[in-house]
Amino acid sequence: MAKVKKGDLSIRIRTNRQDELGRLTESFNQMTGDLQKYLDDTVQKQKDLNKTTLRLYQTQLNPHFLYNTLDSIKWSARINQVPEVAVLAENLAVILRKSISSRPFITLREELETIESYVEIQKIRFTGRFLYETEIPDQLEDCMVPKMILQPLVENAIIHGLDGCEHGYICIYAFQKEGILNISVTDDGCGMSREMADWINSDNPAKRDGHLGLYNVINILKIYYGQEYGMKAAVVEDGTTVMLRLPVQKEVPDV
Repeated sequence: MAKVKKGDLSIRIRTNRQDELGRLTESFNQMTGDLQKYLDDTVQKQKDLNKTTLRLYQTQLNPHFLYNTLDSIKWSARINQVPEVAVLAENLAVILRKSISSRPFITLREELETIESYVEIQKIRFTGRFLYETEIPDQLEDCMVPKMILQPLVENAIIHGLDGCEHGYICIYAFQKEGILNISVTDDGCGMSREMADWINSDNPAKRDGHLGLYNVINILKIYYGQEYGMKAAVVEDGTTVMLRLPVQKEVPDV
């Protein structure tokens, strides 16, 4: 009973007694067995709920971006009649293909390819207004990450961080330390407000109008990996850095 109290539900007592102690022993074994089955069923149901919730979050990552892109395609086709339309359509197709994929995890390399397509679209929208670079060690490119996890961060840097800047700079860099993968998106723009940074850095941020993408990313990381992982923001005089913290994994994790 002391071992069961500590959480060991594998305990079974063997007896050949036919008296009251024997019946008590059988009841004890039945109880621990039922408790173990109940716990296993509860854990499985939570896993199924997590998978469903994550799929919902990932399908909602950024409807505003898709709308703005389609709008850009429409006006480019009507007014400019130039090959930019083909570039927009091609890169949008890449993003849509990744977003509707049934694979919840992709390599960091694949995620960066998706971001490259997104940036190409935004470069047409904000011609010449920002430079984009990546600094990713080769050994980290095979790390598995939730798909579409970086796009809301890059979008926030472009739309909000570089608001009003004529020549902005955005960089994605990554490093690992003690089994932790850190991926940062840095811009040299006007800086995130202290209120916004505090919201990102809080333990359980509430849903915030206009920032559904960031909210979903925070929840995706915590559901997949636990409360010790997630997103952090740092604001300095010359810009903003938003960092994702998740475990280094080269295989698809079991959610």
